Formats: sequence, C-alpha cells, structure tokens
Amino acid sequence: MLPDLLLRMLFFSALGEDRVLLADQGFRTTMTRTLKTCFKRDSLGYARDVIAYVQPWKATLAEISLDTQIWHGAEDNWSPLAMADFLASALPGCSKITVLDGLSHYSCLHRTAPTICRSINALVAEELTRP
Repeated sequence: MLPDLLLRMLFFSALGEDRVLLADQGFRTTMTRTLKTCFKRDSLGYARDVIAYVQPWKATLAEISLDTQIWHGAEDNWSPLAMADFLASALPGCSKITVLDGLSHYSCLHRTAPTICRSINALVAEELTRP
C-alpha cells in the first residue's frame, strides 16, 4: 500500500511521457517493486545513494576522462536541462548530449536504457575479444 502511495506522490507533478508510463501496469509493477526494495530491504543503500547524489561533484567529474554521453528528457522537471549541460561541461570525456523531446525523468531512462545497455555490452564484447 505505501509503495503505491509513494509512486503516486512521485508522479504527481510528472510531465511529458512520464504520465503515459504511470498508466502502464508493467511500469507501475516494476516501480512498486523497486520502491519496496529501496525502502524496505535496502534502505541503507538507498540513503547512501541519496547522500552521495547531493554532494558536490565538480572535482570528481573533472577526473572522469572516459567517453561519456548524456541523455536528457526535455520535459524533465526534476533534473533541469541546465544540470545536463553542466555535467556535459564538467566531464572532460563527454562526447555527446542528447535531449529527447517529450520525455521527462523516467520516460527518458525507460526509452534510452535498452540502447545504453546494448552499447555497453558491445564495448565489453569488444574488450573481451582483444588479444
């Protein structure tokens, strides 16, 4: 019951395609399961991640030289586009920033995650076949 309430609260101000996602039963089931894990079984891990998220990152970002790409939903009202622009400028290896019209916070992740995972898998496979 509480994870359902939290999900509705999280999406109360949702914009763009996030509203469509919330109407999808599969997405709601996955998000509810995730929220249960975060707040019941792994609340210390969730708290650790939130604390890390709100720390100043600028010095750490400057140390990341790997090729980095950023995908950001144009309708994201939780993480403004200025945040993506800042990350792109602070990451020395940032080669691309893609802003996706109509997508918001979760819908951007939902849409791009399969592509990102395929790219990572291809890079790993390439590394594994190198002599």
